[in-house]
Amino acid sequence: MLDFEDPKVIAALIAAISSIFLSLFNLTVGLKREKKLSLRNSKLEKLHTLKSEGFEKIWKHTGELNLFGSFDSLDLVSLSDGLKKWYFEHGLILGSKSKLSKDIYFLIQEALQIILLNSDTVKRPDDKELYNNPELNTTEALNEIRGNKLKIEFNIKNATIDDLKGCLMNWKKSYTKEDIQPERNWLMVQLLMSKFRSEMIKDLGF
Repeated sequence: MLDFEDPKVIAALIAAISSIFLSLFNLTVGLKREKKLSLRNSKLEKLHTLKSEGFEKIWKHTGELNLFGSFDSLDLVSLSDGLKKWYFEHGLILGSKSKLSKDIYFLIQEALQIILLNSDTVKRPDDKELYNNPELNTTEALNEIRGNKLKIEFNIKNATIDDLKGCLMNWKKSYTKEDIQPERNWLMVQLLMSKFRSEMIKDLGF
């Protein structure tokens, strides 16, 4: 029988009780950590799903104005409405890593509304301008056309939001009903769409 007055027995009991409490504490901490980690993983999974779905849909919308797309005019009302719907479903992912994506989205909508208010349209530059230049590839040719017709003086790849806002303002100031305007409209919106797509990729972590 244990002698509870024996110091050695008392010390052993204290050690045993301390060990039990320590084990219970570690178990509680472990369970809380596991629950927190599980919750974090669940949020990350939901965010990844939101990003994937958002990326797939926005790629379709922004791709309507692309270098190898249709030469014909586009339904800008449907495009603008589609972007609005996308924004209120997936816009939370904008700005998570890129400082530009959300601001560029609003520039795109502004450009589209200006064109629609003027009952105008967009049209891709002529194939001969894009594809028949013997000294430039298609992307380089597009950049040269942009530079000439939109008076771009900045590096598009490294464009800041102020660069893009300035370009949009210059385009608005020079807005006319000339025959060339649908092409300038296309160049303006396509520039913003292209930059938006690039910044979106940063947000999505792809």
